[in-house]
Amino acid sequence: MRLVSLALILCFTSVLAAAETWVREPFVVIEGQTVRALVPKRAASAIEPYVRRADQLYPLLAKDADYEIKGPLWLWIGRDSDQHNGFSTVVPFPIVQIELSKARPEQRIFAGGDDFERTLIHELTHHIANDRNRGFRRGLEYIFGRVLPNDPLSMLIAYLSLPPHIFQPRFWHEGTSVWSETTYAPKDTVWAGRGRDSLTHMIWRMDAADEAIPEVGDWKISYRKWPYGGQAYVYGTAYLRYLSGAYAIDIWQLLEHQSRKWPFVFTNGSTNLYGKSHEILLQEARAALLTEQQAQLERLRQQPLTELTRLTPEDAFAGAPVWNSDGSITLALNRSHHQARIYTVDASGALDKHWAPGHFDPALRSRDGYVVYNSYDYRIRASTMLTSPDGSRRELKTQGLQPDLVVEGNQITIATVALNDSLQQRLRIERFINGDSAGLLTTPPQQGDASWSPTWRPGSDDLLWVETDPSGSRLILGQGEQRREFLHLAGRIMHPVWDQAGTEIYFAADHTGVANGYRLSLSGNQVALKQITHVIGGVIAVVQSQDGSELALNNHD
Repeated sequence: MRLVSLALILCFTSVLAAAETWVREPFVVIEGQTVRALVPKRAASAIEPYVRRADQLYPLLAKDADYEIKGPLWLWIGRDSDQHNGFSTVVPFPIVQIELSKARPEQRIFAGGDDFERTLIHELTHHIANDRNRGFRRGLEYIFGRVLPNDPLSMLIAYLSLPPHIFQPRFWHEGTSVWSETTYAPKDTVWAGRGRDSLTHMIWRMDAADEAIPEVGDWKISYRKWPYGGQAYVYGTAYLRYLSGAYAIDIWQLLEHQSRKWPFVFTNGSTNLYGKSHEILLQEARAALLTEQQAQLERLRQQPLTELTRLTPEDAFAGAPVWNSDGSITLALNRSHHQARIYTVDASGALDKHWAPGHFDPALRSRDGYVVYNSYDYRIRASTMLTSPDGSRRELKTQGLQPDLVVEGNQITIATVALNDSLQQRLRIERFINGDSAGLLTTPPQQGDASWSPTWRPGSDDLLWVETDPSGSRLILGQGEQRREFLHLAGRIMHPVWDQAGTEIYFAADHTGVANGYRLSLSGNQVALKQITHVIGGVIAVVQSQDGSELALNNHD
């Protein structure tokens, strides 16, 4: 019970911490029929359509879930963080919070332009599942409210009066919400929620390759064997996928039944409805997932696999690398759940730790001995860090993600991506002289829901970037005010990188269902695409060495 009490207190504390990021900014309230949104005043007009959409989705889910809406639900919608996410709690009062920052293509949480809608569906599912009380518990709640347990008496009252569903296993909470975001995904988009995401399937496939589908006791939010979400998300998703597929179980009906159990009573929650306990169904789900993924592995192994040499430790999550002139590689590594740091690794795999802490998923870019990357503060706000050839580091006073640079004497031009006033992810190009900003420059025309991964073509002012929309990803070259589309794929395009001659582009893509490395060769108006890896894991970055003789791949094995 103490652990549950601590978790509830930490959840409430996280809401207060989020509020602290906006304390110097005025708010406004946007009223809807079923929601009441608290939003920053400076972005109210841009956020209002999101509130209206929430006013449509909440009753839709409530009707399907047979949930009674008794009053407006508080939404906290912001654009203060540089990482897309959401949060829901019903203790001590119901609130749903959404950050409007876009999810980067290499993130598993989402991709494409539907970030807000799918995150909102995910969090509304948490709310609808958890905000249910009846009978004796409802009476106690009416008398005492929803108590944060911080002493023996309030702990007892909390146990007897709080909605029991909030005490269910975390993998159940996250599995049901990922099931919901996947089920309600629009039918006219390639981005269909995490239940059908290639990087989710990659995790299942790799664990099956080890014949080690984790035991249910390891499906914990704190256990992160993979960088794309804790086991609670990954295998909670697999379980709900199994229930809805193998048994055509009505998940909303099962959620309602689970909400009638006393706290911590879970395993027999499905017995009355379907004649099998969760314990039995979980064993079936693990066995079925192993069989399914082993069949996928057998199919993939029918072609020769790319032979790769691992240079980084198995306990480390690696960011996209850059090559140095001496043939070594610099990259961000997050080792054993610690904060990421910047490392250099040589051909033997020897690591040299240096530079200030970074963040797990920034992609490094380099030019003429300079390295640029994002670092994050405790509010998850990104800053652009520049390391000079002499090893000195400084922060450039600019906002944006995924920076790349061009160096001309004491002048540096930085390209990043950031939300604009219309809440679209757009390119931001800024010039610095001796480290001080000389102002924003004109950016080339962009289309779609989001722009990502800008990178300068060697020896020119041409800028390459990725655009996403409901149909997938496009690779775009901007030349002044002109734009040229090289490629369109129905999936992710991740971390494009030029060769030194500026005639080939290396990148990773997952449109086939498995993320692999690709090379796009340019010759006049002609382009030729070639898949250059065939792996059973997933490649999310491909970078050519400075002399063109080797490739550094960020691959999962």
